[in-house]
Amino acid sequence: MGVKIIPIGLLKRYFPNQDSMTLENAEGKTIAEALKGLNIPPELVSIVLVNGRQESKGYVLKKGDRVKLVPLVGGGSQRLGLCSREAGNHPFG
Repeated sequence: MGVKIIPIGLLKRYFPNQDSMTLENAEGKTIAEALKGLNIPPELVSIVLVNGRQESKGYVLKKGDRVKLVPLVGGGSQRLGLCSREAGNHPFG
């Protein structure tokens, strides 16, 4: 039993024809090291969930860990009536 990596959203393109991948030799490596080994740019990953808990990319992987990789999410548009700082209607200024 290795470490299961589960990509979300646009990160799925790094796992062609798979919903997840099990890394057999990832124990003792950091998430950042695992990302590098998978050729996933770390800056594309904004949230890392390990066994349902948010962790940093410096987390050291353990046997049996389930890691969900959540990408950066962007978007929004004034045309759609969404709030933005530039429009002056963002609730937090």
